[in-house]
Amino acid sequence: MTTRLSHDDYLAALDRSASQIAELTARLDPTADVPTCPGWSVRDLIAHLGGVHGWARGIVAGGSPKGPRPEPEGELAEWYADQARQLLDALRATEPDTETWTFSSERTAGFWFRRKAHETEMHRIDLLLTAGGAPAYDEALAADAVTEVLEVMLPRMQGKDPVAVTAPIRFVSGDTGDEWVVRPASEPGVVDYTHSTTDDAGQTDAAAPVEVTVTAPASDLATGLWGRTPYVLWSIDGDRDVLDTLMRSTITP
Repeated sequence: MTTRLSHDDYLAALDRSASQIAELTARLDPTADVPTCPGWSVRDLIAHLGGVHGWARGIVAGGSPKGPRPEPEGELAEWYADQARQLLDALRATEPDTETWTFSSERTAGFWFRRKAHETEMHRIDLLLTAGGAPAYDEALAADAVTEVLEVMLPRMQGKDPVAVTAPIRFVSGDTGDEWVVRPASEPGVVDYTHSTTDDAGQTDAAAPVEVTVTAPASDLATGLWGRTPYVLWSIDGDRDVLDTLMRSTITP
């Protein structure tokens, strides 16, 4: 079982999110603070995201991860839209199984299809919140964002030490039926987890005992793990200290 989407779905999500980001950027004051990215203005966020789009485009094309990142020129929204378009063009021209550098154990261009869809969607939410809107992450994409945190981000951020999971934790997506059970692991940077989905009878494959279960819509789980929305709003059943230990550690960049 997996939450992964097709590469076409990731491209479609990236395209949608990037288009909305360009629209929001054109409306917002570039000097406005982004509350979910402390210390960043709208311009800082767009400079970062557009620069990373250009950097990833170079890697997908066979370049070095030490390659340059483009910086904003001219009108900010137009510059960002151009960087997003060039990234999309590069991904569409690349077979997902093409070998490439990544910061994960997955060493193919397919990694960047997925990563850029999630990064762009999360920053779209940053701008929505800046504009006074409510975060709304596509359900299927949000479920995969949870898996990506466990597969990619948590091992990356805690790679030198055992991950801050002191007892088994179950994450339940109430709207998609996905469940993740995360267990302690003694090896640094290893996340021991299993994923399952609710079957037609309303049961799940993740029957192992846990110390705490959290339940929320997939969007709230994803944005909570990324620190965009308060995880204390999740429904929490069990030992909160176990959950707090993980959530107060460095989970994502």
